[in-house]
Amino acid sequence: MSFGAGRARFFVPPERSAGARLPLLVLLHGLGGSGSQIAADLGLDAFASQKGFAYVAPDGTLDPMGRRFWNAGSTCCNFFAAPVDDVARIRALIEHGARELFLDPARVSIVGYSNGGFMAHRLACELGEKVASIVSIAAAGPHDACAAGAPVSVLEIHGDRDPVVPFAGGPLFGRAELPRVKDLVSSLAPWRSANGCTGEFRRQARLDLVADIAGAETDVLRPTQCAMAPVELWAVRGGSHYLALGKPAVEKIWDFIAKQARPPR
Repeated sequence: MSFGAGRARFFVPPERSAGARLPLLVLLHGLGGSGSQIAADLGLDAFASQKGFAYVAPDGTLDPMGRRFWNAGSTCCNFFAAPVDDVARIRALIEHGARELFLDPARVSIVGYSNGGFMAHRLACELGEKVASIVSIAAAGPHDACAAGAPVSVLEIHGDRDPVVPFAGGPLFGRAELPRVKDLVSSLAPWRSANGCTGEFRRQARLDLVADIAGAETDVLRPTQCAMAPVELWAVRGGSHYLALGKPAVEKIWDFIAKQARPPR
């Protein structure tokens, strides 16, 4: 079944068991993309039905250049300073899902690509009491002050040859007039602190994540220990900004999400 809520489409698997409170995944597109496009590219209706979760894939606001964007803070990508409150909007969608569609408020995950990934980090900072986990792809951790109100499980997936959001830090798109991002490891420091992590990021495993790079090209980096919630960086060796994440990668990302839930309050 599909449901409308503003400019967003909720998908709830039609074979949902009576009374079941399914997890909710909020999917956020990149700059210039759309919710329907990224959901279709991932084959998300079929995947959600198979795994038993609901999702919503909203569209961002159009900027003066006709690109949909998310106001994810000072780094990306509200380049025209539009008065857009996407935190309030996503909060309303999450609350709509719990209240009207009887989805599980303890199992809300945000998955975002590029600009959507930056927005996922902002939502984790400002809506931590409502978000169990985020997966950010080709973005970076919080640039602005992040007063995380609750531990949030965090997974960042990033190519080490990304020219748009440089893995080692620097200006977006390599253009000096645009905002700068920290290096990926430093950008995740707020989550290491909020989630009670100790030790440096070290490689714990390798994954074959990306279809167009041969072999197990992705290093799974984790701190030694995280007391309250995991923080992981999946570094794609040779990966660019546009990562060919097919079904095997989506399965691995879902495996991370499916283990996360907010503790009872």
